[in-house]
Amino acid sequence: QRSYYFYWRSRFRRGFYEKTDSGYIRLLCFEIMSGTGWTDPAEGLAALGTLLARYGDQFPILRASLCLWYRDFAVLHRLRLPEFPAGADPADASSGLLNIFLCWNYRPKEELWLIL
Repeated sequence: QRSYYFYWRSRFRRGFYEKTDSGYIRLLCFEIMSGTGWTDPAEGLAALGTLLARYGDQFPILRASLCLWYRDFAVLHRLRLPEFPAGADPADASSGLLNIFLCWNYRPKEELWLIL
């Protein structure tokens, strides 16, 4: 399992998004959030965003966590979120409405309207 994880991770970092288990995605998220695999925090945020975009639909429960981690990572490193709505404050990490805006492109629209 360890050797496959390193294989999958190296392929992911080179832009090849192969089918995998949610455990490997979660482990890579933890590595990114702890500072592994990037020198500039914007690279880490981009990697989390790519994980969300490429694997979020396959793993809905993990998608919810990825949305939160993506936002938290940006807030922690004082990065501007690409999907951040005008007039919202990235420091407001507890805003439920902020979560909706941040995950808008990664969730089915019907699901979001149910939240509203």
